[in-house]
Amino acid sequence: MSEATLADFETGPVLGQGGMATVYRATDKRTGEVVALKLMLANVADDPTFIERFRREARATMALQHENICRVLAAGEGEGKLFMAMEVIDGGSVRELKQKFGGKLPPQLAAEIVAQLLQALGAAHKLGVIHRDLKPANLMLTRAGVLKLVDFGIAKSSSDNTLTATGMLVGTPAYMSPEQVKGDDLDGRSDLFSTGLIFHDLMCGRSPYYSDNPGTSLMKVLQEEVPGIFDVLFGVDAVVEAVHGRLTAKEKEERFADAAAAVAALKPYLEKVRARYPRLISECLRNPAGMKQLLSREQADAELQRARSLLQRHGPVHAAALALENAMHLDPSLEDARLELEAIAPQLGFHAEIIDDPRIQEALQQLKKAPSNAGVLKRLADLHKASGNLRESARFMKRYLRLKDDAAALQQLVTLLHGPGSDPALVTGTIGKLRTQDIMAGLKTGGMAGVRTEPPLRERTQSALKNLDTQKRAAIADAARQSPTGQVRAVGPTMSSEAADLATRTEDDYGPIARLREQLGAWWWVAVGAVVVVVIVIVASRLVVSGVTVAQEGLIKHVEGQAIDEEKTVFNLQTTKLNEARAALEKGSFVACGIAASQALEGEKTAKFVLDAYFIIAQCSLMAGDVSSAKERLQDFKDNANMSDKRFEIAKDQLKAIARGETPGAVRKW
Repeated sequence: MSEATLADFETGPVLGQGGMATVYRATDKRTGEVVALKLMLANVADDPTFIERFRREARATMALQHENICRVLAAGEGEGKLFMAMEVIDGGSVRELKQKFGGKLPPQLAAEIVAQLLQALGAAHKLGVIHRDLKPANLMLTRAGVLKLVDFGIAKSSSDNTLTATGMLVGTPAYMSPEQVKGDDLDGRSDLFSTGLIFHDLMCGRSPYYSDNPGTSLMKVLQEEVPGIFDVLFGVDAVVEAVHGRLTAKEKEERFADAAAAVAALKPYLEKVRARYPRLISECLRNPAGMKQLLSREQADAELQRARSLLQRHGPVHAAALALENAMHLDPSLEDARLELEAIAPQLGFHAEIIDDPRIQEALQQLKKAPSNAGVLKRLADLHKASGNLRESARFMKRYLRLKDDAAALQQLVTLLHGPGSDPALVTGTIGKLRTQDIMAGLKTGGMAGVRTEPPLRERTQSALKNLDTQKRAAIADAARQSPTGQVRAVGPTMSSEAADLATRTEDDYGPIARLREQLGAWWWVAVGAVVVVVIVIVASRLVVSGVTVAQEGLIKHVEGQAIDEEKTVFNLQTTKLNEARAALEKGSFVACGIAASQALEGEKTAKFVLDAYFIIAQCSLMAGDVSSAKERLQDFKDNANMSDKRFEIAKDQLKAIARGETPGAVRKW
């Protein structure tokens, strides 16, 4: 910064005005350079607090040399006024750009702006400077597409505590972090939360904490969670959604450690955007209407292609239907998406209407009273899923996962949104990380019960066998209803010929019969007919019972054979899952390991599988640092394992180490 006086500048038109200063376009008489001259307002010129803030801004900005931070060229005092001469930023503010886009920016543009803001904050935080007043109006743009962070008037340095209590809360309520509202000590993660609110504002139209009443905004910051992007937008990339979720986590420990980590998380998405639009901001400044239409159509096309890829690989699945719905909302003129959704929606029971279900209304009332009730959120997710409204189900499931680490629910959500076999990392940005103790809790209730759609195999087999008596009675009833020319005659030709022979015998062959015939007279043929009917009924009954017995035995064999085949299939699946768990354990991925081990227990709980799963989960817990869960599973394994099992000694030694207060290392391979 050069030494200068106010007389060195020729003042021009006003560029803008804030609460304590006016910014003029000016010319440095010494160099001829055009600058932005910031002059302190007369009505605050005698206020020590505002004077200190003005000087603080000059000091903070002069110390920060970064492409994304506005440069201060000179500062001083003249004619009783404090001033700063800064570089001219010719593209307007981000707030103004948002207005040109109709109040919302496409995710591609919002991500580029946020990435440059994070780079500016990274430079500031390295020098211990926390901005504390981030908002779209303080983000300026050059026509070349470079973001410039301005207004460090209330910035706080870790080595400077002169700006203390003034009787007023400093900052803009709708963009404050919870710790800033509470007056706690701040670090760079407070700025990261504000950045997340800006990200939300740019994509959704306003900060989730906006209110005309600042007090209401402050209460919202303290009491309300930031809605997930999925709750309000269609077709936003999973990376963008995850970064937004991490930035806006209420607890600062759940946010990114620093700005560099947030930039790194956003990088995969940014690389795709920058490959297509290397000068995205400048293009949007030059042609906002055209770029808005282009970027929205590009999002829609991406969702349509994602849906088609899912349909090709998996057939009609919920993730494909949701992707097609996204495409329709992003570009209503995309007729292909509408037709393809109409074709698969009936097969899936998919719809987007809110069902008038009293159970849903009751749960919503409960949620209104207790917004952080995980059980109610899970119930709403399940009710909407049962009704066919999968988007609402996913919304509530995401909110549920913010409150509770649930491996089974996570796997369901990943499958719902991204298709079978998708990586859980696609949505872990919503919940931070999985805890091994929650995965292990699933073992006590039979693994990932939330995924099960029918009773366990042995239970189904036993139920089928119990029903055989009912089936036997039904078979007999069906046989009894057959006509004489149907099933009975078909299985008993000998019986019919014997009856005919009996009816045609003469009295020469049977003397007693002849005498009886004479005694009965006209009733003789009635008696003969009755005898024939009785014989037919007796023989037919025996044959039917015999046939049913054979059918029953065949049915039993079929059910048992089917059970054996299913048990083989389940056994093979369990073996595969345990192998996946072992492989994940060797790689050090305790989340993937825990999920696979839990899924292995979905079938029959044989001793071998239970022991294998206990040991694997114990090692997962140790890798995750969850000693309590590890101890519980190791003890379960040790209590049930054979002493000849080579893992028995490993478990015993690990338990001894835990008893000594040590954290034993996990055994990744045995």
